[in-house]
Amino acid sequence: MKTIYRHLFEVLPAGDRWKWLLMAAGMTLMAFLEMLGVGLIPLFLAALTTQGAETITPGSPQNLFWNLAAFAGITEREQLFPFGLALLVLFFLLKNAYVLTYIAAESRYTWNRYTYVGTRLLNAYVRAPFTFHRQTHSGLLQKNIAEESRYFVENLLTSSLQILRNSLVIGVIGLMLFLVEPWDTLG
Repeated sequence: MKTIYRHLFEVLPAGDRWKWLLMAAGMTLMAFLEMLGVGLIPLFLAALTTQGAETITPGSPQNLFWNLAAFAGITEREQLFPFGLALLVLFFLLKNAYVLTYIAAESRYTWNRYTYVGTRLLNAYVRAPFTFHRQTHSGLLQKNIAEESRYFVENLLTSSLQILRNSLVIGVIGLMLFLVEPWDTLG
């Protein structure tokens, strides 16, 4: 497996290792945001269904959502639902904007690598000896350039990014489970 990725980075430009690290950091942030989004919904529902005080005061022991509502100046329990719903919608809008921006950047990266690999193949064919060009049809060369660069990007580069993304999501889920319930996660 290491040799595959060593060969992958030989084909790609020299600065791509840093881009892969930046993409991994972006994927990790995306996974944390996804987990936070999943965790905010039960927190919101728990705050709405909590029995107890009808007025909200700062430092109340109910939960973090109540403390945030008190900080925002909400004092009545009836005001919790619109406030919490607005916070959830705002969070999910910001999270989805980030996810959309990240996916657009990743798509731009893969498209640039597609053109880079195609250009390298074309340069290799153009610099080939004259006898190679006499024996090989130019239509076949063009087809090879288009297909091989597409295969490289679709089957190796994009698949590797998906494997990395899914591994990071699984790692973040495991980390969150371990932080919340360490003994149950290990058991």
